[in-house]
Amino acid sequence: LQVTDLRLQVTDLRLQVTDLRLQVTDLKPQVTDLRLQVQDLKLQVQDLRLQVQDLKLQVQDLRLQVQDLKLQVTDLKLQVQDLRLQVQDLRLQVQDLKLQVQDLKLQVQDLRLQVQDLKLQGPVINSQGPVIKLEGATRKTGG
Repeated sequence: LQVTDLRLQVTDLRLQVTDLRLQVTDLKPQVTDLRLQVQDLKLQVQDLRLQVQDLKLQVQDLRLQVQDLKLQVTDLKLQVQDLRLQVQDLRLQVQDLKLQVQDLKLQVQDLRLQVQDLKLQGPVINSQGPVIKLEGATRKTGG
């Protein structure tokens, strides 16, 4: 009875082993698929690392561009400041020229008044000496 019992147990164990082998055989494609998924994920991780590295390089390049642009802005601000000073200087020159023109106008006006005065005094001065022409007016010199 013990031998029969043992034989049944061995048979039962053999059936269990066979069942386990079938299960292993059934699981092999799943394991293979999971291994492929792991490899694919490893490749994705590697690709993502490369992308991150590339993005870091882009950020560094952009920082350099920003720094360059800041320098350009500073340079442009200096140019604007210089141009403002030039404009201010030109305004002062224009103001000075306007004053000179005004002064010249006053001198011309004075000369016209003198000429007009001389025209009015013409007959009296004519009797005193030779005639000199001055801007269309006659003037006598004493002599």
